[in-house]
Amino acid sequence: MSYIGLKMNMRNGAVSQYSNYDFNSFCDFGDVCLACGDNGIYSLNGSDDDGTDIDSKFKTMTMDFGAYNQKRLRSLLLGGEWNGWLKVTIEDDDDNSREYLTPPLDSGNLQEGNKVAVGRDGKGRYWSFEIENVDGCDFSIDGIDALAILLGGRSSGWTHRAGRHMDAREIDFPLIEVDGTTP
Repeated sequence: MSYIGLKMNMRNGAVSQYSNYDFNSFCDFGDVCLACGDNGIYSLNGSDDDGTDIDSKFKTMTMDFGAYNQKRLRSLLLGGEWNGWLKVTIEDDDDNSREYLTPPLDSGNLQEGNKVAVGRDGKGRYWSFEIENVDGCDFSIDGIDALAILLGGRSSGWTHRAGRHMDAREIDFPLIEVDGTTP
């Protein structure tokens, strides 16, 4: 039998999903997290899984950044800490995706940021972002900022937006706060 593990942050209601987690129960014993399954009890401490890299990723919700217009992305700014390469995938509402690599931070695992330049070939109203570790690197993302260019003309999916016309302009949108606060 294969299990999917779910974890809920009780402070903000955020849910995480863990695949290939063949455990049916967990507990904290002192400073050690233990997991139980059909094959025994395992310690979930460490940076690998019995010598195998741990793959990890998350994907943001699909969002329009509060503007009905089509938009092009110019760059992403990732804030956090990571000790290896990260793969950043951006996807528009037509399921067109682009992948970018961002190098390790040279900060000794201190909070820092890195800019990811985005190609000019995509446009859409809705966007989502996926961040994935490469070769099992450890990472923690505290925030993602996107520089988006609003495109002029008719808003996507709406003929009016409260009587306002939105010109093409640059806006810096905060996208996600991992600690659960709303920007």
